[in-house]
Amino acid sequence: GPLHDAVQRLSSYDVIVLTSQNAVDYLFAAINELGLDARAFGEAMVCAVGPRTSEVLASYGVKADLMPKVFRGVEMAHALLSELPDPAATHVLLPRARIAKDTIPDALRTAGAKVDIVAAYDTLPPNDEEKERILSLVRERDVDAVAFEILADGPERGPTSDPPRRPPLGSQAELDEGQSERVLLTRGRHQQRHGRRAVHRGPVCAASKRATEPLRGQ
Repeated sequence: GPLHDAVQRLSSYDVIVLTSQNAVDYLFAAINELGLDARAFGEAMVCAVGPRTSEVLASYGVKADLMPKVFRGVEMAHALLSELPDPAATHVLLPRARIAKDTIPDALRTAGAKVDIVAAYDTLPPNDEEKERILSLVRERDVDAVAFEILADGPERGPTSDPPRRPPLGSQAELDEGQSERVLLTRGRHQQRHGRRAVHRGPVCAASKRATEPLRGQ
């Protein structure tokens, strides 16, 4: 599929932009399936939109060359353009969810860069069993907060990010530090562990371990 095709010529890109933890996971899944490793990146500049994405990238043995001070797509584009001596001569790979905002590719293309967008995964709704589990968590008040993120590959929260207009009961920084015991998040991300209890991430109005799935034929 397109993702595997992109991986096979990964070293031909000047820049690889990773805008989510999922993008990193599925990119490296394709790298592993092709029998390659981190050396496949060659001399390409690897960019991560925020600290969580950077941490996942580092777990695969690759250190991000660039991360914006504010963890948003538009800041990622501005930071990258400030580092490029000739955007028009730059070839960029952007593996991401099939449905995502075009802030980064639009900004880079406006500056003259060539951008290849590759759909690495789809964000899926939960099945009936998972919907009932989510409702049960809410009915039994087994969560401390419910936070909503409805855009794929949206901004990462960090200490220098602007706070949301209406912050949830527990901020993202608090969630990362495990200060909220259990939180139901609605974001395209697999189940993760924070402290003693699970934090579930899924699509809109859902927390699901099947929130994301690789594209068939990738």
